[in-house]
Amino acid sequence: MTMTSYVQQNYDDLKKRHYVRKAGSRDYWFDFTMQSFREEYGDDFCLILYKSTEFDDCYVLPFSEVKNLFTDNLLDKRKRWIGYISKDILHIVLSPNSKAISAASYFNNFEPLWDKDESEIDEPEIDETLDNIEGELELENLHELIEEFNKRFREVKPKKKRVISERIARPGAISGYVKRLRGYTCEICGEKGFEQKNGNLYIEAHHIIELHELIPNSYCSDNIVVVCPTCHRKLHYGDVTYHNLNGDQITMEINGFTHQITRSLISKV
Repeated sequence: MTMTSYVQQNYDDLKKRHYVRKAGSRDYWFDFTMQSFREEYGDDFCLILYKSTEFDDCYVLPFSEVKNLFTDNLLDKRKRWIGYISKDILHIVLSPNSKAISAASYFNNFEPLWDKDESEIDEPEIDETLDNIEGELELENLHELIEEFNKRFREVKPKKKRVISERIARPGAISGYVKRLRGYTCEICGEKGFEQKNGNLYIEAHHIIELHELIPNSYCSDNIVVVCPTCHRKLHYGDVTYHNLNGDQITMEINGFTHQITRSLISKV
């Protein structure tokens, strides 16, 4: 039985409304022009970067959410943006300040391509741009980036937006930082994340205070626990209670079993 990717199945329709490009090499290299799409649709289209026609392994980047990276001063001589996605970080090659964007939440996320009522969308004002990234993120850089994020969003309530159904706006950058900080390893069972088709490890982020409660501080790193898919479902559907031991230690009692974790505070108080 031959497998066919979502992009391959819908290629003719997608290319009419979105900018579709096949990526080169393992690190998702690209060269984008997209001038005609910007002239016709403004910010209302997606950049679709895929590798396989058989399996889903693509990034769907809503241009409205990543446009701050694609500035005219970063065009090459052919009026193209040259860049790549490595370890879920989107880079532009000619960027003098090594400006980049977290692309983790865009991998195989096809929801922006589906029909939606434009009048009902209320986008959150969350900038996931990461500045001054030189190559791979080192641990000390992660601490600095997480601390800056916490400072900006400590008092911010999660916002709702309507797409097909109402869902909570979830900034992918901070979850990606904490996953990397924790080595893509479940903080409950110790299982390492599995390798995806794009070569990146897959692990999930759980919010202790769930975002749908719309409580300030929910976005920040100390509200995030890195978990495998199985433990994540236990936290949502099992019998769970939380207990604070001190400033950064917390216990989770899940179906009668107790687990102790260290919260990712990383904030100047």
